[in-house]
Amino acid sequence: MTEEQVDYTPTSTNKHQETTETTLQAHLAQLSNEQLRFVLARLRASSARDAAKATGISEGTISHWPAYVGETVTLLLLDTVAAARALMVRTLAQAMAVKVHGLESKDEKVKQAAASELLDRSLGRAAQTLDLKHDLSAEARKFLAELMALGTGEDESTE
Repeated sequence: MTEEQVDYTPTSTNKHQETTETTLQAHLAQLSNEQLRFVLARLRASSARDAAKATGISEGTISHWPAYVGETVTLLLLDTVAAARALMVRTLAQAMAVKVHGLESKDEKVKQAAASELLDRSLGRAAQTLDLKHDLSAEARKFLAELMALGTGEDESTE
């Protein structure tokens, strides 16, 4: 193919990645909190037994879980970018709940911080103005004059 004939259609890899992400999202949506804790532990552990110990979930319980729990682990191990996105989506509501709960804190600083962050995320940060006035020193003024003279082709000695 010449440069003019480059094919820009999605590759099977891109289609596979989209399918993987869709499947992963579907599996994650089905996981209970206990299963999600296990899946996350399994990503760091060398075996399901080690992940079970780390989470305090019995191996018997894990062995009776549906196949999609194990498939979720496999998908997460195969595609870390898709894993990160899927986990972010799965935990977004929980993270927002933590921020909203901060509004009920007895500590005024915590309440203010939570309120500010929620407002910033929903409305955007307030515009900030910058004071660009500077009192240039004599040396800086001389340097700027020299630069301007260079730009116009004038010789400073003719002034």
